[in-house]
Amino acid sequence: MNSPYRAFFKEHLLDIIEVVGKEKVDGIFMDILFAVDCDCQYCQIEMEKLAIDHTIKNERLNYSKIMLHDFKEEISEMIWSISSEINVFYNGSHIGPNDKNSLPFYSHLELESLPSGGWGYDHFPITARYARNLGKEFLGMTGKFHTYWGDFHSLKNKAAMEFEVFNMFARGAQGCSIGDQLHPDGALSKAAYDSIGHVFETVEKMEEDCQYAFIPMTEIAVLTPEEFWIPGSDAPRTSPAIIGITRMLQELNYQFDIIDSAMNFEKYQAIILPDVIPFSETIADKLTTFTKQGGKVIGTFESLINPTTTKQAFYGIDYLGEGTYERDFILPNEQYGKDLPKEEFVSYIRGTEIALNGAEKLVDRIKPYFNREGETFISHQHAPSKREIGAPELTKFGDVYYFAHPIFTLYRKNAPQFIKEIFSDILAECVTHKQLNHNGPSSLQITANTSKDQDVIVLHGLHYLTEKKSEEIYTIENHYPLLDISMKCFVGNKKVTQVVDVLNQKELVFEVSEGYVTIHQEVLVPHVVYKIVF
Repeated sequence: MNSPYRAFFKEHLLDIIEVVGKEKVDGIFMDILFAVDCDCQYCQIEMEKLAIDHTIKNERLNYSKIMLHDFKEEISEMIWSISSEINVFYNGSHIGPNDKNSLPFYSHLELESLPSGGWGYDHFPITARYARNLGKEFLGMTGKFHTYWGDFHSLKNKAAMEFEVFNMFARGAQGCSIGDQLHPDGALSKAAYDSIGHVFETVEKMEEDCQYAFIPMTEIAVLTPEEFWIPGSDAPRTSPAIIGITRMLQELNYQFDIIDSAMNFEKYQAIILPDVIPFSETIADKLTTFTKQGGKVIGTFESLINPTTTKQAFYGIDYLGEGTYERDFILPNEQYGKDLPKEEFVSYIRGTEIALNGAEKLVDRIKPYFNREGETFISHQHAPSKREIGAPELTKFGDVYYFAHPIFTLYRKNAPQFIKEIFSDILAECVTHKQLNHNGPSSLQITANTSKDQDVIVLHGLHYLTEKKSEEIYTIENHYPLLDISMKCFVGNKKVTQVVDVLNQKELVFEVSEGYVTIHQEVLVPHVVYKIVF
């Protein structure tokens, strides 16, 4: 972008607008703009002006972000000088904390996320939960392909396309996009557009209500590790910890946002620090203020652990370093893990070693006989329990909880149910008014969005199961209706006048008790949209 191509691009863009007519241009979508460590002659000249060492990869990446920011500012100002009505978006396959500084140059956001194209089914719910807090309208983007862009003469499974589009609106998107690539002769695939049309028939029925009520009703915030991710580093941008916590909260049907440390904490009942949030005095102070106002904090593993001192004042513990054992065990009790057998459960990832320094111990850790290494060898994986209590696993200091293991990374890796059970008992203490409850399986996802005036709540229910039928991708093929499902939505003291099945345009029978409106369905189809009217 520092080459002569930049001037050509601007001239070309101006020519397009002039030929088409500015009044006929709805928007301009510029694709594939992301940071690369370019070391061409043109970038070297610009880096020299800024005293940036072009021989260091991370420095080149930092300059790339500066250059992209300046490019977006220049192009947007040029377009909007012609017409302020033209929508502008720069696509980098993702929206995250690294995009915040350039947001003034976007008219809106589009979240590219083709689950079968490398993004996976975890990407969109994570990205949407962050992007919806950036103050821009956003739409979701998937594709009609079985795999990825350029997969000509392929079709996405009908159920997969349904879920991917309906999930956009469930997460607060105000529009949807399904990408296609045309044959060189310009002919449209009838099968592809029959499939797209099938989904859009449903979108047409619900989009007015979804665009009116798009503000998520959340009780929890998760601080994103991506805020601290360095482009070009070996660490993944979407960390295992954020995937694990997202899966767990969705399965427990909590309503939550993903935020960065500069965003507002006050509107949440609890804030979660998943595994790898680095220490910051600013964040610690902000969280301390949050707890003084009645909020709860759950930290895990190395999150907000100050590596320069043993004493961790925020958690009321001493941090003694890496855990002694590669694998040790967590022991549920009558309060935390109350529905589990009261015997030790293996933790598959090494935790931290901690001691109490003001905090209360809530859950014990159990020692193994030894680490499986060298002369202490046993079986295929790890030594069994020594039946001896070790370091604390779960502590509480005021309104701050701490897990010694990376429980969210662990859940992403192995999905042990006992972790989710213990975590669920903690959340029940932290969230006094859970927005939504249902009696269905953990695969049933229900979300609640409200309008700006809070005169309606729109509930989205989705029950689609991802399957790993192929070597490379997950997909969705079948529908699985559910029987005898009750869902409860917290409405407080608001008077509910009606509940409407939006897709079928009929009123539903409901009950209101103890601040919750309850809807019961003998058969719950894989996708429902219910509007609660006050």
